[in-house]
Amino acid sequence: MPRYAIDRLILMLSLTAALLFGAAWLARAPHKPPLTRVDPATVQRIQVMQDGSPRLALERGRDGRWRITRPLRAPARPRRVARLLALLRAPSERRWPVSPELLRESGLDRPRRSVLFDRTRIDFGAESTPPGLRYVRAGDRIQLIDTLWFNISGLPAAHYRAAR
Repeated sequence: MPRYAIDRLILMLSLTAALLFGAAWLARAPHKPPLTRVDPATVQRIQVMQDGSPRLALERGRDGRWRITRPLRAPARPRRVARLLALLRAPSERRWPVSPELLRESGLDRPRRSVLFDRTRIDFGAESTPPGLRYVRAGDRIQLIDTLWFNISGLPAAHYRAAR
């Protein structure tokens, strides 16, 4: 067998072993529970509050299409609304029962931002240490989720407005 054929065989076997090892490692990764159990497909109204003041409101019409109703009235981009709805199922890194001490320490005694999906409320508190995660309250739990969700929930109405 020529030398280059043996080299190719060794390379292919090494790549196969690496792929199998990677797949096995991913399969063993712990499952992270979702932030809420709410099905995003059932949500009819979304409100975003910033420091207690209304910032954005979206409503699903009878035809299933989303519309911005605050601060302006316009059709909304479905994919961008879907990203905001995905917050409901964001992976929770850690969770604790609500306590007055933890509310204060996590900044959730005075939430910076709140998102209401129909009757389900998600409050955003302080960023954790080390950075990259943020404290949120959803129901009777305080949880840590990726800061990305805080950024997505703070996007302006213009981000959701459909192109004309």
